Amino acid sequence: MSRRVGFTLVELIVVIAIMIVLTAIALPTFSSVRRRVTMVSCAGRLRTVHQGIMSFVAENNRHLPPFRVSDVSFSLPEAGHWGGPEKPSDTVLLGSFGSGAGGDAGKTFSANMWTLVKDGFISSQALVCPSAPSELRDGRASLFPQTGKFSTYCLRFPYSWDVFRSAPGHKGPNEANLLRNYAIAAGGQIKPTQTQGGLANSLNERRLPRIRIDLRYRISQSVACGDGDYDAGSDALLADGFWQQDQEESSDDSYPLRAAWSHDNQFNVLYGNGAVRTVSDDGNSVAPYTNSPEKQLEDDGFHDATYTEKVWQFFDGKM
Repeated sequence: MSRRVGFTLVELIVVIAIMIVLTAIALPTFSSVRRRVTMVSCAGRLRTVHQGIMSFVAENNRHLPPFRVSDVSFSLPEAGHWGGPEKPSDTVLLGSFGSGAGGDAGKTFSANMWTLVKDGFISSQALVCPSAPSELRDGRASLFPQTGKFSTYCLRFPYSWDVFRSAPGHKGPNEANLLRNYAIAAGGQIKPTQTQGGLANSLNERRLPRIRIDLRYRISQSVACGDGDYDAGSDALLADGFWQQDQEESSDDSYPLRAAWSHDNQFNVLYGNGAVRTVSDDGNSVAPYTNSPEKQLEDDGFHDATYTEKVWQFFDGKM
């Protein structure tokens, strides 16, 4: 009697069908595990950033890293991701109108969270979420990609007249110009620089300090929601890049901005006390107040502060 070697067609079909079913069952589990792993890794980086911030604060009289705007639009959320000038050869630093000493001044200039990298408190890798798209990890994410100084984590800035406590003369009469006034008066500078305004402007830089971690800031009534206050020592300080945007290159020497959510509808949020929380968007608290390739938000007249404040207050409530 001859022995049958191999499988029949029916048996092969049954085996393949079983493998397909098992794969279909396993893939969501693997995907879920991978998401959890990247969320945990991202949270770890935020804790590293917090350690860097606290070290910076200790050496800078309780002041947070300087907040600087990124371009002439003075968009608050865009500035939160920004870390350097438009291109390495720039000698005019937007927001302070200060001149660098040489054609490569922009290579060494850092702002916002990149100040921590420049001063050696953290590595540049700590500012990029491990699950971010590849273009956000290789320096092509920023509106200013030639310097590669871009963080997927957004730094918070309180849209508050209280930032002018030491220089009320710079406030101006219009809340809509709050961020513009702060930037033009060179608020947030670490060291005075020679500028077009000479000595007077240098003095202004000293009079407009950085945000302090031990003070409360009353958010402007025009954009406030929630409790209307910001306490950098306990409220949301830094978060995954919720400002999803895709700007195409234009003719005015600007560059595409590539920013997107790294964890679908979830966000790791760092609070001033060092806690990290994973917050899920309910569909009504983050997405409606975010630019994306599919939609552009209407100009709110306050540098997008009304949108960002809604998101930050939502994050505050999750602590």
